[in-house]
Amino acid sequence: MDSRDGVHQDLIFDIGMSEGNDTDFYLRKGFRVLGVEADPAVYAKLTERFAEPLTTGRLSIIHKAAFSQAGQQITFFSNAEVQGHSRVMQNPREFANKRGNVVEVETIDWPSLVRQAGTPYFCKVDIETSEEKFLSSIIGARTIPEYMSAEVHTFEPIELLHKIGYEKFRLINQTILNTFPIPNPPLEGEYVQARWVHASGLFGKELPGKEWYSFDQIRSLYQAILDLRRHGTLLTGWFDCHAYRPS
Repeated sequence: MDSRDGVHQDLIFDIGMSEGNDTDFYLRKGFRVLGVEADPAVYAKLTERFAEPLTTGRLSIIHKAAFSQAGQQITFFSNAEVQGHSRVMQNPREFANKRGNVVEVETIDWPSLVRQAGTPYFCKVDIETSEEKFLSSIIGARTIPEYMSAEVHTFEPIELLHKIGYEKFRLINQTILNTFPIPNPPLEGEYVQARWVHASGLFGKELPGKEWYSFDQIRSLYQAILDLRRHGTLLTGWFDCHAYRPS
């Protein structure tokens, strides 16, 4: 187990596993993975899909909802039409006309995950508008991953990444992931061919682009994206923000 400055260099957290396509990529690249998935139906499918790495210990899956505090019971909507839209029900009226199941799920936070597995090298957070709640549980952590990503629909997750301690940022348009080449020789783990479907894509040193931006720069870039969206057709898609702090 390669640990440096309190960070396990061979470990990745996949917060919001969905079908598990990101976890599959991380495992094939040679990393160990700790995954978190709140949807009970999806969790059951994940245990079948990843039976082998679960048995060998390369993967652990926690069936809980990543949130600001651990040990709470919260209401979760399992979307029967679009699994990727399943989420914590912060506004139940939003789901009045959608087909799916409402379940109670226990929560888990960042300190609880780190106590169980240690601090990972990289953490992906994609939990459908609950990113801010979970990221808030990381503020004040003594050690943080060298790299972290979060899906962003507002600027708040980027602000929280900055409060956590990240200094450099990069925005990745998730609708054009398959236009980016996969580095070979690899810059992270083993070389793996991949085509992104319901996945977050490359991470860390393999991210597309050459420049990391300061917090002030990424704030200006995000505002530029909002300005372009107001024109309707100039910019489409959604974004992940990747954050970096040297170990």
